[in-house]
Order: sequence, then C-alpha cells, then structure tokens
Amino acid sequence: MTEERSGIVILGGGNAISLAIRAGHAGRRVALIEKDLLGGTCPNRGRIPSKLLIAFADVVNGIREAGRFHVDATLKSVDRDRLMHETVEATLGSTDGKLQGALHDSVTLFRGHGRFVDRQTLEVDGRRDCGERVIVAPGTRPREPRIPGLGGMPCWMSDHVFELDRAPRSITIVGGGYIACEFAHFFHGIGVGRRWCTAAPNC
Repeated sequence: MTEERSGIVILGGGNAISLAIRAGHAGRRVALIEKDLLGGTCPNRGRIPSKLLIAFADVVNGIREAGRFHVDATLKSVDRDRLMHETVEATLGSTDGKLQGALHDSVTLFRGHGRFVDRQTLEVDGRRDCGERVIVAPGTRPREPRIPGLGGMPCWMSDHVFELDRAPRSITIVGGGYIACEFAHFFHGIGVGRRWCTAAPNC
C-alpha cells in the first residue's frame, strides 16, 4: 500500500474539475479522484448534449413547418442514428479527454472509486493520499424507477439516452420536467414513435 501527501485531495471530477485546474496552475499539488467522466453531468449527459439534440430537432421541425412561412421545402428523410452518434461523439467521445489535457502537471488524476480511510486520507486502487485540504464533490446520480407492469421492457434514465448510438423505434417518456420535455421535443422532432406520460406510481 503506497501513501502520498498532497496539498489538496479532491473527491469527484465534475464541477470540481475547475478547482483542480486552478489549484494546479497556482502551484498546488493536487490529487483528483474520479471514477467516471471528467466534467460531470453538464458537458457529458446534461445541458450541452441535450442542446445538441434540441438543435437537430429544431432543424427538422423548421423544414416540416416551412409552409407556414410561405417557404416550399420538403423533408425527405432523417438519419436518426447519425444524429445520436454525432451527439455521443461530440460529448462523451471528447469532453473527458479535453479536460484531462487541461490538468496541470502538478495534478495527479486517479481513475477509480475513492473511499475515506480517515478525515484527511482517501484510498483508491491500493493507493492512499493524505491531503492538507480535502474537497468532497462526488455529485449525485438518479435513482432507478420502479414502475409496475414494465416486465422486461428496457428502462433508461436520462443519462442513458446520451449513451445510445442508435435511436429507438419508439419511446415512452415518464415525467413532465424540463429534461423530459427536451427529450420529448427531440424524439418527436426526428419522428420516433412516442407516448407521453406525466406521472407514474413509484417513479
């Protein structure tokens, strides 16, 4: 078991990635622990990829509704799978690497699940790091819904949608929040068969 000392130990590479970058450039020795993609939800599975999907849907809807604006336009086809693939490539396929490349040499990135050994020491993959300051920023994750009657039907959380490389033939959206509305707008726009459900028990 190896043990090191760092000026700052950061648990979580989501929003805290900016702190790690600034501290590194300020000359602090930083240990950054992250088991998933750097940057957290926003650039990987949230605001940025969702706006890409919305932009695709807006283009399709604009062509469909062009007649309202006295424009003669015809929509021949929509390559749904390519839209999904390009969204994945633009976010999950590149953001993590760009953020890792932005880390200063004094920042050491550990990929894995970190756990506290004591108040100032964390362990990850057989290595312990004791920090003068410990920043805890692990973020959150959605809870899987339990919806009666689904049987063997695949159930995706919002995070899973951005990992799809192909568009589904049909989809049922459970929920009526802004994330659900964004997905409904996108899938409706590209012509995926859909149903809309604003509430469900135990979800």
